[in-house]
Amino acid sequence: MGYCRGLTLLLGIAYLQHWEQWLYCLVPVLFVFAITMISQGEVHGNNRRNIALAGCLYVFVIFYVSILNQKTAMPLVFQLPFFLLFAIMVLLPLVKAYQVNTPLNIKKAVKAGVVSIVILDATMAVAHTNVGYALAILLLFPLAIGLAKLFAVT
Repeated sequence: MGYCRGLTLLLGIAYLQHWEQWLYCLVPVLFVFAITMISQGEVHGNNRRNIALAGCLYVFVIFYVSILNQKTAMPLVFQLPFFLLFAIMVLLPLVKAYQVNTPLNIKKAVKAGVVSIVILDATMAVAHTNVGYALAILLLFPLAIGLAKLFAVT
């Protein structure tokens, strides 16, 4: 899933001929890898080590995207709300899954990671477009949550 998302991003970069942005293709690969690490203990729990490593990867992804986004003209003040929303959405369930390491909490952390891909996309987009486009992407988040209720995310 991570490779597919990375290659899809590369396809957009190729279409727009912005090859200097190819490093963004690593973001979904790393992020989905972290989600996969969390899901390994979903059935039985007892995966605190994986959750801690995934948390480190989440934080790395946040800093990595912020570094890549700084190379654009969009001021940080417009990007910051997207970063904060993304961090809250992925880190809070992860901390809870670490503290109370049960299959239910792990499943919630995995689900939060998967649906937060929309927020991650908006966070990357806000640096390269205007806030309106990033907000349009963010409007897909309720749809992602709704679909996650209809279909098994994990």
